[in-house]
Amino acid sequence: MKAGGGRTIALLCAAAGAAVLGLSFWEFRTRILEEYCLWQLGSKDQERRASAADTLGRISSVRALATFSSDGPRVELTTPLVRYLEGLKESGPESDVIRSLESMLKHPRAEMRVFAAFLLGRLGPRVGSSVPYLLEALKDTSPRARIRAAEALGEIGPPAGKVAIPSLAALLSTEDIALQQTVAEALKKLRD
Repeated sequence: MKAGGGRTIALLCAAAGAAVLGLSFWEFRTRILEEYCLWQLGSKDQERRASAADTLGRISSVRALATFSSDGPRVELTTPLVRYLEGLKESGPESDVIRSLESMLKHPRAEMRVFAAFLLGRLGPRVGSSVPYLLEALKDTSPRARIRAAEALGEIGPPAGKVAIPSLAALLSTEDIALQQTVAEALKKLRD
């Protein structure tokens, strides 16, 4: 086989696979890359996991978010997911991501609910449709989840305003000082 022949065969196989699945070559390539990176997240090598997580963040992998929610928070996924979500602020949120985060607010593990509220807050006003889920999260059994939900409502701002203010105001009388402070900050953002 000539030098570079293996690469040509791989490209032809990828093009054929894309055609069979009805995808563009680049969509198919991204799916293959995503599969490989999701597999690499299970590696024992920290460097491989970090590289895979970074790539998943760069290709905006919604499936990485699903992996994240099923396995629990993974430190190596935090930065790429936050970077991905911040990119959504500029291009507009994807409904799959928002639905995944909203469902994570009901996750049995408290740290997942906390992280979901945090990520929704990072999306800010563009996730106004998530307000009912965050209002429900204000009743969470985890104090940290309640704090993150209040912060997220404050970050959403005016889209959360009229609906969120009564629920947040009711929490001002809570005994949890940290929650009181967070609620006061959120209410200030909603009223400004």
